[in-house]
Amino acid sequence: MDWMHILVIAMRVVMVVLLVGLVIFVHELGHFLAARRLGLVVDVFSLGFGPALWKRKIGSVEYKICAIPLGGYVAIPQLDPDGMEAVQGENAPAGKEGAPPLPRHLPPVAPWKRVVVAVAGPLGNVLLAVVLAWGIYLTPHAVTGGASTLIGTVEEDSPAWTAGLRSGQVIERVNGARVATWYDFMIECHLAGDPSRGVTLVVQESNAVRQVQVPLMTLTNAGIHLNTVAGLAPKSFCIIGDVVSNSVAEAGGLRAHDAIRKVNALPIVGALQFVNLLAVNGTNEVVLEVLRQRETLTVRLLPRMDVALGKAVIGVRPMDEFSDVPAWMQYSNPWRQIKSDGLAVFRLLQALFFPQHKGESQRAAKSVGGMPTIVVVLWGAIQSGLLNCLGLLRMISINLAIINLLPIPVLDGGHVMFALLEMITRRKLPPKVMAVIVNFFAVLLIGLMLLLIVCDPVMRRFAPKQWPWQRTAVSAAVSPTNAPSATPAAAVGVGEGVAP
Repeated sequence: MDWMHILVIAMRVVMVVLLVGLVIFVHELGHFLAARRLGLVVDVFSLGFGPALWKRKIGSVEYKICAIPLGGYVAIPQLDPDGMEAVQGENAPAGKEGAPPLPRHLPPVAPWKRVVVAVAGPLGNVLLAVVLAWGIYLTPHAVTGGASTLIGTVEEDSPAWTAGLRSGQVIERVNGARVATWYDFMIECHLAGDPSRGVTLVVQESNAVRQVQVPLMTLTNAGIHLNTVAGLAPKSFCIIGDVVSNSVAEAGGLRAHDAIRKVNALPIVGALQFVNLLAVNGTNEVVLEVLRQRETLTVRLLPRMDVALGKAVIGVRPMDEFSDVPAWMQYSNPWRQIKSDGLAVFRLLQALFFPQHKGESQRAAKSVGGMPTIVVVLWGAIQSGLLNCLGLLRMISINLAIINLLPIPVLDGGHVMFALLEMITRRKLPPKVMAVIVNFFAVLLIGLMLLLIVCDPVMRRFAPKQWPWQRTAVSAAVSPTNAPSATPAAAVGVGEGVAP
């Protein structure tokens, strides 16, 4: 490994840290600005947890960058002067040497002000997401847009073909849930679909709407399981991903990113159809109509028999046009971008806590990604380009805003819940009760974050086949060992909160 390669890796590591830090910084900045604007006391503004790598006190506020970049906090003692001040005494004025911290007598804060400060953090993330969404929208030639639910190809003799699915049909619903893109279709098949029962699809063909029951196949790779309909592909242009060196395709002039429009005068609606047509054609001459940067070309090739594969090949890796468009780049319109991110989070929360189908909550829980997933996906986004990073950062920001507004103590939603409860009852919870509740949920949240790291889909790739506590159990699960790669429906979130 040369020094240039090491430098590139180091720069990408720094970029990952900076991008995650930007989302956290904007969130905490929202809390900080709202608290200062409303006249609340702010003790600490911290990015990260654990030992401080850098800190400086400016005025009455101590600013810190800590070693564990898994979140951040703004210490605002007036949000809960009696409960959390007793728990986090490090922010109280120090007494004499060896003596406990002196009690602080801070003026009480109206509940509505606490609500504003708590909501300001998620609002900061939403505003960041809006800026990023407009940045994607206004960038010329931005690659956005996912495949629609229009079926392009159905592999003959597949379960989908047997169920009656055909090219040209439009999938409108999966188990009653409306789907707008092929990505939505895949998510619903994975979350709501039961492999033992399949899924119920509502499809439209011409002016007729009918309902079909389709079996599901579970794809398994590196511990990740994905339920999907086999033999089905969306309508899309067939794009040449790679051209093999010294191949028939290279000799004939095909290049990467060429779009295959026709094969022997037959229109192509996807990579699967292209592969099937070449298989049927065998070693006979094939005439391709190719689109290359607005120019239409005709390419004639004579496929060559590959003895190892037992079939004729031309030496290309075909893919569907939308296969490389990630979930966060499905839309160009800024509002649709934000809406899609938000609906994805709510869909996952619904599957986790209010499942509508058998096994839905278990499938959702196994698909949730924590910090390892965030880092790996960000790493890939950095390699793909700036716009991809902006889209992923936008999605993470919306995730963070929504998750932090859940009514759970320690999170922003917990502060809102306690403030609203005080406004309704006109009474505050006793300090000891508040301390017990906050401590309990703080430990629970830390445990959940550690569990997410251990059970993260990325970590499962490196985990042992059996953890020590699992070795007494007998597993009867059977899954295919040569299934293609599967990608989970992952929600990403950054653990953090406002420390009172």
